[in-house]
Amino acid sequence: MECSFTLAPMSDAYIDIILGAIAKTDTARITAATGRMATVYKGSCGDVLDAVKACFVHAWQPGVHMTMQMTLTNDSPQGGEAACVNEAASRMISFPVDCQFTVYPETDSAAIMKEAAGQAEKLGLFRQMNGRKVLLKAEVHDLFAYLGWLYCRCSELYDRFAVEVGCSVNSPTAE
Repeated sequence: MECSFTLAPMSDAYIDIILGAIAKTDTARITAATGRMATVYKGSCGDVLDAVKACFVHAWQPGVHMTMQMTLTNDSPQGGEAACVNEAASRMISFPVDCQFTVYPETDSAAIMKEAAGQAEKLGLFRQMNGRKVLLKAEVHDLFAYLGWLYCRCSELYDRFAVEVGCSVNSPTAE
């Protein structure tokens, strides 16, 4: 899996928030590169999602609106058992996340979007469909578990695909 993501905390301390979160994330089991536009993590699905979630939760601060945009792709397939080295530290932080995503498979996306929305509904995460996007509201750990399921399901169905995900926390906008 490859995940390219950007964190955007709406705070004057955004540099410290972003770089602090990256520094707190254990990336020993993945390839990591941070540049001017994004951070890219590559490795097994479990290890990459573990690291992305850790970075996100370490950047979270009560009352600070923050968004994260990420693209999950299977451009660099790597298997293996995930160690989830960040899980213990990540688990200590919990907060609700608004999320929207779209799957871009090599063929028509209608079937996978319908299945993904159905799975989210079963898990109590589904809010609504908005055009070709599925909107979710979930606790951060439940959201990343769901994204893991979605990535694995897409891997079963498609040779190549991308999942575009947008997350928002502490939004000042009314529901």
